[in-house]
Amino acid sequence: MSEQMQPGPVLNRLIATKLFGYEVHENLSIMWKTPGDPFVPILGYSTDWNAMRLVVEEMIRRGAEVNIGFYEDWDCQFDYKGTNFRDVSSTAPHAVCLAALQALEADQ
Repeated sequence: MSEQMQPGPVLNRLIATKLFGYEVHENLSIMWKTPGDPFVPILGYSTDWNAMRLVVEEMIRRGAEVNIGFYEDWDCQFDYKGTNFRDVSSTAPHAVCLAALQALEADQ
């Protein structure tokens, strides 16, 4: 799955729902935690370095160890619950989101 998932709105929505537990509007780029909460824009987790930081911090909060590096491409590895989840991309935010999704899908 991760090889075909491109950075952008679809991947950002998956991170918002699967990692952070947000509800997302089906047609608008907004999200919220619980009914009655104010809407906030869906962040560019897979394209923006500042939003990527939130993904890394949440994975660490959940107990993952993280290794992000660059050699020809960006590489992200999460050691999560005894398993190593890794992905590579031309951008760090994209690699981080793909590796995080692998870990979350294995956790289900």
